[in-house]
Amino acid sequence: MSSEKSDNASADGSGAMFDQIAADYDRLNRILSFGMDTGWRKWVAKQLSERSPNPKALLDVACGTGDLAISLREVFADPPIVGLDPSEGMLRHALKKDDRSGYLQGDGRLLPFADNSFSIVTVAFGIRNIRPREKAFAEFRRVLQPGGIVAILELCQEKRGLSGWLARIHTRFVVPILGGAFARSDAYRYLQTSIAEFPGPGEFAEELKENGLEVMLQKPFGLGAARLFLCRV
Repeated sequence: MSSEKSDNASADGSGAMFDQIAADYDRLNRILSFGMDTGWRKWVAKQLSERSPNPKALLDVACGTGDLAISLREVFADPPIVGLDPSEGMLRHALKKDDRSGYLQGDGRLLPFADNSFSIVTVAFGIRNIRPREKAFAEFRRVLQPGGIVAILELCQEKRGLSGWLARIHTRFVVPILGGAFARSDAYRYLQTSIAEFPGPGEFAEELKENGLEVMLQKPFGLGAARLFLCRV
């Protein structure tokens, strides 16, 4: 990056950092997940449709280019689906891909919605970039109806065992090499660091519980590189 301001944006996973990689984001996700991330999102959407078949409305926080919102629309035909993201560049791509959902620029720590507005809140590969997370969790609880569902899909690695070792190999070597080849390498160094610093599955599940989110289901994907946390308020 060419300026101190850009370096700072890259260091904290801000909307400005993601603006810089928005054009390559979808292609890189397919490459870095070996094409599996689309199927992960579809699985999440299917689980939500089974557990909440008639939701009032759905909110996808840190929606990026809209892939999860699109998967949700495939199973939820009628209720409003809103995507919110701090990156204007990501939202431009989301709007090009999906004209059925509503997209807004905003912060997951200060949601611009009334209390009890949604039945479901989702976050796919974005909770790592929201700090402190406690503020986001409090906002999720506020905007959800009683008994509402939170679905968090994240690159959450086991710290031990074979799956943890394989996930670390992918994060430490595959992510920066491929990310640097196809996009700004500083952004993918941030990705590598943020994954390594994120709590393991057990620790994160406890964090969710401490913040009023009861974990109903954990589901690992990609040899444990990613994990779904399905929670109820």
